[in-house]
Amino acid sequence: MFATLLVVNRVGPQDDFFALGGHSMLAVRLQRRLRALLGIKIAVQDLFRNPTPAGLAVRLHQQGAENLTEPLLAIRATGSDRPLFCVHPILGLSWSYASILPHLDTDQPVYGLQATGTADARYDSLDDLSREYLARIRKVQPKGPYRLIGWSLGGLIAHAMATMLQSQGEEVSTLAIVDAYPISVFTGDRDEAVLDELLESVADGSPGQAGSADHSSVVAALHEATGLEDANELVDAALRNDRLTRGFTPREFRGDLLFFTALQGRPQGLTAQLWQPSVAGTVHEHQIQSAHHQMLRYPAADELGKILSRWERSEQARGFVEDCS
Repeated sequence: MFATLLVVNRVGPQDDFFALGGHSMLAVRLQRRLRALLGIKIAVQDLFRNPTPAGLAVRLHQQGAENLTEPLLAIRATGSDRPLFCVHPILGLSWSYASILPHLDTDQPVYGLQATGTADARYDSLDDLSREYLARIRKVQPKGPYRLIGWSLGGLIAHAMATMLQSQGEEVSTLAIVDAYPISVFTGDRDEAVLDELLESVADGSPGQAGSADHSSVVAALHEATGLEDANELVDAALRNDRLTRGFTPREFRGDLLFFTALQGRPQGLTAQLWQPSVAGTVHEHQIQSAHHQMLRYPAADELGKILSRWERSEQARGFVEDCS
C-alpha cells in the first residue's frame, strides 16, 4: 500500500514514508485506504511519528486517537533535545512539517502550532495571536533558547514570536522562514488570493484550480483532502489570520535569519532581502527549485530539512548554548 501511493517498486519494513516522497495529504490518503480496505483505524499522527511499515505495525496495538487540529500538535513528542516549533501556513494545519522529520536529529521533539477554528476569532492583532502561540510553546519549553520555523503566513507569525521572545529577555537560537515575505509588499483585497492559495495547497500540488476558488469550493476541497469535519472553521480562521497581517510592520529580530526561497512561480519583487530591515544580523538565503505550495513536499522538503539540520547543529558556533540557565 505504501508502494502504490508513493509510486515506487518496493517498500521495505524500515523505509520511511516521507523520505520516499510522502507528504501530509498522501498520509491522509494512506489513512483512508487502510481504513477502507483493511478496517484499520489509525490517526494521521501515527504516520507522522511511525512513518515506516514496521513502526506503524507496532503502533496499531496502541491505537490512542488524537485530535488532528489540536492547538499544539506533537509531530514528534519524544527526545531530550530542545524542540523545534513549527508555525502553520495559511491553511492553519502544521501536518506538512512531518516531511522534514527524516533529516532532523531523532532526539529532537517537533511541535506544530495550529489555528483553532472559531476560537481564534478573539485575536485583534498579530501580536495577540503571537502571544497565544508563545503561551502554547512555553507549556512544553518554559525557557529558551527557542527554535522557530514558519512557512507562508507562519513565517510572519514566527518572526513576530521571535521578536516578542527577545523583548521578554529570551533567546531565539533558530528563526527559519519558508518563502514568506513582509505583507506590506501586497496591495488590494487579499481574500480572493487567500482562497486561491488554500485551494492550491490541498489540490495535491496542482495549481490548475487556482483562480476559481470561492469559500464553499475551498471548504469542500479541504474536507475531501483531509476528512476534517471542521473544514469550514479552518477556512474562516485562515481568512481572519491573513487579515491580521495586513498593515503589520515586523519589529527587528536581533540575530541571523535562515530563509528559504521558492524559485518556481515567484512573483516579481519578492526577495529574501525584504526581511533585512527587520533583521539585525544576516539573512541567509537558500534558493530551492520548488513552487511555494510544494516547499514541504519531496524533493524540496529533503533539501530544506538537511539545511535546517545543519543550521541547528551550528548554533553553538553562533553563540548559543544548550542550557542558558
